[in-house]
Amino acid sequence: MSESIVSISAGRLADRPVAPYRGDIYIVSDSSTAPPPVYFADSDRQWQILNPSIVIPAAPPTGLQSSARLTLRSGHPASVLSAFGNTVFLSAYNGSLISLYNGTSWNNYQITEIAQSIPTVANTNYDVFVYVDPANNLELELLAWSNDLARASEVIRLPSGAWVKQNDMTRRLFGTVRTSATGEGKDALESRFVSNLHNQILKPIFALDPGTSETYTCSNTGWQSARNASSFYIEYVAATQELASAVMLNLDTYAFGAFYYSGLGRLIEGDWINSAQGVGGSSVEGSAHTTRFQNVEGNIGYDRLYALERVLSGTATVVSKLASTGFKTSINGFLAC
Repeated sequence: MSESIVSISAGRLADRPVAPYRGDIYIVSDSSTAPPPVYFADSDRQWQILNPSIVIPAAPPTGLQSSARLTLRSGHPASVLSAFGNTVFLSAYNGSLISLYNGTSWNNYQITEIAQSIPTVANTNYDVFVYVDPANNLELELLAWSNDLARASEVIRLPSGAWVKQNDMTRRLFGTVRTSATGEGKDALESRFVSNLHNQILKPIFALDPGTSETYTCSNTGWQSARNASSFYIEYVAATQELASAVMLNLDTYAFGAFYYSGLGRLIEGDWINSAQGVGGSSVEGSAHTTRFQNVEGNIGYDRLYALERVLSGTATVVSKLASTGFKTSINGFLAC
């Protein structure tokens, strides 16, 4: 999947877009100063002025090379199998060249695979940067986020298409990884914790209702988590807002006895919010077997989406498993990562 282009534009200061995307760059054309002021959109999508001494490098003369992917499986840059571990690898993929900026010029480097240990800190996002050390070796650098949704160091997208640290453009960002509750890297069906900025592939994402009973009842007219148990969800990490918006999911449910609604959503300030109400999408309504596609606009950084349910009135019997047909309630879909 190709990455969406973040805006790099120029114009009058008064004409800056009021709702930029994170990483957008705006060059002020009506300024009397030289060089003209340059603004970037931070993690809160607010304009911040770049240090006047910072020079934005032009695109590499040969075009930006990005032939690599982050992975937790050495030698397998595009594996869809579940992987766990405390090492992240940047492995060659669809070529063997990557472009890096050395502070003066862009250069292309051959890559086979480089590795870096992931700190054993639970539930933490890490940006993965590539740089060249003084001995001309390729190295990885991991930088922890401040929290689930905010980076500790701003990144910007250059005109070349490369994402770099705003305060050190020799550090090129290739993606974001996240540790699990046990403090290890994880890339599994229900928890996609490796997000690539380049050469994304569609990986399956899937979770079954973990409840043990074949049926249960729902009589809540307000949204609640499935079974009212907060245990049925998928989760992922997204390096950019564009990747967070590329979550394609189905929610497969079966119920009877009352008009039953189901959907995907989040717990926000103590309330369960269906995605149709909160961030776009749609809920299922009916009293039989229903499957609904939802293209959910996710959160940059860490996100968790729960199966939600409610009834219009009365009590619905919800079927979690149906032995006669093999049906099982599930969240299933694909994520670009």
